[in-house]
Amino acid sequence: IGAIKGLFMLWFAKCKLNKQAFFLNGSVTLTLVDSTLPAMVNKVFQAIDGVAVREPYSYKNIKDFYPSLNHIKMYPDSVFSLSVNKDQLTKKVSELDISNKDFFCFSLSMLPMDYRKSRSKSSLVYIIKKLKKIVPNAILLAKDVEDQILKDVAKDTNSMFVGGNFDYLDVMSLLSKSKFIFSGRYHHLIFAAKVGCPTIPIASSSHKIHGLSELFKDIMPYPIDPTDLWGQIDTIVDAANNIMKTENIKELYINRAEKLKIDSMSQGALIKGDQ
Repeated sequence: IGAIKGLFMLWFAKCKLNKQAFFLNGSVTLTLVDSTLPAMVNKVFQAIDGVAVREPYSYKNIKDFYPSLNHIKMYPDSVFSLSVNKDQLTKKVSELDISNKDFFCFSLSMLPMDYRKSRSKSSLVYIIKKLKKIVPNAILLAKDVEDQILKDVAKDTNSMFVGGNFDYLDVMSLLSKSKFIFSGRYHHLIFAAKVGCPTIPIASSSHKIHGLSELFKDIMPYPIDPTDLWGQIDTIVDAANNIMKTENIKELYINRAEKLKIDSMSQGALIKGDQ
């Protein structure tokens, strides 16, 4: 319903109020399950002044449905365009007892994981404990309300918990010191890449994580299905081990993120009418 409301607002602004209207920096997930959203996308995207999605899966999804929409562009997410001042990456991290400690970070996906009923016997608890045999400490990141269940997961796995009091610079500071992040949160993965933190991505309720992994092809692993952690334990452990033994992994992420930053900033030209 949120997507339908947004599309209507774009159409109304352009067609009834004669305002400039752009769809920018979003993902698009069209299916044949319900024909309403694809039909609205076709109608609205033909009418407005510009359309730019943030990852290649969304671009391909639109073109598969409507090949005639030939003005669709793809620019990496605007978060890539953030400038990171290393002097800013110092805030609340000093409050955590992580000096001289190796750790990895974890955050949830929008898809369900095995925990709420099985608790300490869940696949989520098991895999965090398994990863702690590779890197001895874990920090669980939970900003959104639905993610606060990670407080309990932290207790069950003897891990540290970071809540909503950490802003994005604090999180980036933390990730700059982390061995890797195992996450289904789209922007956590981008923050990580920008500071050279390797990632093990988890699939989300749309294909945006898959699209992000495509932008980091040959660097970032294919996204893990969080609804089947038991069946992917070996894959997750292998991904963590590969990260730990790849010497230049941080540089690979930083260099790719810098290239994507340049590409991301190009979408400003679309609004100016230069493209």
